[in-house]
Amino acid sequence: MNPDTEKNEAENGKSLDTKSRTKEIFAGVGWFALALILLIFGAIGFLFIWHINPFLHYRLGAFAGPVMVWLMGMMDAASNALFGWI
Repeated sequence: MNPDTEKNEAENGKSLDTKSRTKEIFAGVGWFALALILLIFGAIGFLFIWHINPFLHYRLGAFAGPVMVWLMGMMDAASNALFGWI
């Protein structure tokens, strides 16, 4: 390949090095894993608040349609499974 072409590709952000591409992939996987862990902790935290705060049941139940009633039942079951010992 022409050295000038390689220089232009490197300046335009195109990586020719497979090691740097591997690092980018692992960094992307790491950021995805971090986001997934934060999402899981957020969901568990929400279920904990759902379990200990009856106001949420009354507030959401007052305006709930059939789908929301079904979701509230699932949240009750999940929060009881996780925090039923409290």
